[in-house]
Amino acid sequence: GEGLHVNTACLGGIFSNRILRGVAHDKSRDEIQKDLLNLTDRFTDAVGIENFKLELQFNKLNKQHVVNDYLIEHHKLTGIPLISTADSHYPSNDKWQARELYKKLGWLGKKDNLTLPSFEDLKCELYPKNARQVWDEFLLSRNSNEFYKGQEDIVKRAIERTWYVAHEEIGSVQPDRSVKLPS
Repeated sequence: GEGLHVNTACLGGIFSNRILRGVAHDKSRDEIQKDLLNLTDRFTDAVGIENFKLELQFNKLNKQHVVNDYLIEHHKLTGIPLISTADSHYPSNDKWQARELYKKLGWLGKKDNLTLPSFEDLKCELYPKNARQVWDEFLLSRNSNEFYKGQEDIVKRAIERTWYVAHEEIGSVQPDRSVKLPS
């Protein structure tokens, strides 16, 4: 794990899974935090404490806010730094239809009514966002989730830390843009 930077990931990640599964099984906050501490120990043992971050995201998904609540608490308990990212499934805000179409193609023949949703019906916008856009998403989330009130400085530092990790710790990365077709 040397040189890797590891985050807790989106709702599909293991930290979110442990949190949401714990909530669904009526575990106490302390029990869920204990589970998270065990995961944190495993990850920091693998990549080093300096290369592990708790990842906040802001969108319209209620489960995301449950996860964020626990991650903010975990940050306070452990000192593991928070970052704030935007889950990215398409490259820009105008490409949402292509992603929705791709999802629908996977259901051909299995489901009826495969019409594309309208933009207003999207549960979240899954494209890379700049710091201002992430902050604006947080402000929208704060209005409907009481636990965010008073966390503004923590979220602001998480957004700033994300920039620092990307630009100072990792630096310029040139992705491999070559076409990869199955053999």
